[in-house]
Amino acid sequence: MYEANRMEVIRQFSYESERNYTLDMVLSINGIPMVALELKNQLTGQTVDDAKNQYIKNRNPREKCFQSNKRFLVYFSVDLYEAWMTTRLAKEKTYFLPFNQGSNGAGNVGGNGNPLTEMTDEQIKATIKAFGEATRRAYEAGFDGVEIHGVNHYLIQQFFSNYSNHRTDNWGGSFDKRMNFPLAVVEEVKQVVQHFENNFIVGYRISPEEIHGTTIGYDYKESAELVKKLERYGLDYIHISNFGKFDMGPEGLDTSYVELYKKAIGKETPLITVSNVFTQADVENVLALADIVAIGRAALLDPESTHKLTHQRKDEIVSEMSEDVMAYVKWPQGLYDWYRDGAALPQVPNLESLL
Repeated sequence: MYEANRMEVIRQFSYESERNYTLDMVLSINGIPMVALELKNQLTGQTVDDAKNQYIKNRNPREKCFQSNKRFLVYFSVDLYEAWMTTRLAKEKTYFLPFNQGSNGAGNVGGNGNPLTEMTDEQIKATIKAFGEATRRAYEAGFDGVEIHGVNHYLIQQFFSNYSNHRTDNWGGSFDKRMNFPLAVVEEVKQVVQHFENNFIVGYRISPEEIHGTTIGYDYKESAELVKKLERYGLDYIHISNFGKFDMGPEGLDTSYVELYKKAIGKETPLITVSNVFTQADVENVLALADIVAIGRAALLDPESTHKLTHQRKDEIVSEMSEDVMAYVKWPQGLYDWYRDGAALPQVPNLESLL
């Protein structure tokens, strides 16, 4: 009987269509929503307390899906270090209990009051294999390619960073060893892809530097060396993640990261860059440096921006937020909440006037 059950994970679960309100994640069984999760991340300036506040202040207990014993059985508030849960939403009377597990040896995530421990060598190798498995699933699901996410302080960047990687084995301890994990992930993905019948794109996204005040995780020289080694695997592109502006560069240099990376990888591997690209003039300026331009916030402002750019309609492109634009694009409530609550996200022009 249990084998016949179908469990699904749903991101940005919409529960109020008129105002486009969403939950970060929902677990359902046989199409019935059972578990709600609000997910927060200290790296974006939010914690488990922000998740709790969303349930208390922004989730109406009278909504059908939130009514006690009607739909959801449990509500989780989660960040990188803590998990709290409640079984009933009641505005300010909502009562959360900790849902943390303690550590039990190497490789386990530390729970409440317990120190974090290193991944074991076995766990690292299993994780590398999991990247290959995820690639296979993406191919079978009909995707055209994958982008290996070596940015935003997540796992791949953590291994490469001297700030977060304090290992002394084959996966850390020196610059060369800090490169081993990202290189192993790319090698695994490429080995999986070579067995596909159809062409499948594999790219790699990288933050050019990681600097915490006077503490350096890695600088542009080290990331350029990593990119050189990555290029040997025949990647379809390298994607530079610029947080400030597409033409930014290392402090004290007049050269952009794009130009530095172009010299590092040569002409064979296309280079993508991003950040603060809202107009046709921005696109043209990017393409004077890189091979491909990526946009994110421009699409949040105007979902038709790329179509307008390629069909001589540049004067119609929306480049700043307004009440009319917000009514048209209908952002998920979770995204709006993140900006409203002051999360450390890239800015959208004129959005502050609506918050």
